[in-house]
Amino acid sequence: MTRITITLTAAVLGALLVITTFAFGGDTADWISFGLAVAALGTAVAARDYRKLAGAVGLVSAWTVLVALGIFSGDTQTWLIFAGGAAIAAAGVVANARTPSAAAA
Repeated sequence: MTRITITLTAAVLGALLVITTFAFGGDTADWISFGLAVAALGTAVAARDYRKLAGAVGLVSAWTVLVALGIFSGDTQTWLIFAGGAAIAAAGVVANARTPSAAAA
């Protein structure tokens, strides 16, 4: 996968995690968040050539998987999933912004 594909995938998955947190309620949001966090973890594995991005997304998405499975409950769980999604999205956006464009080359 190319760097731009990986960064945009991370950004979109993070944004979907943020939206899912408040768009759905209860168990539905938890399971959708679990699936999205697992997908973000897969993105981190695919980004292993880009160590900083892979490390940031992998660590946050692994933590988000655990939170979605129920380490915390109630509002704490909701806000931790929200924060994990925001961090994944931010990592993807920042990594994309730092990617040199083809026009500059």
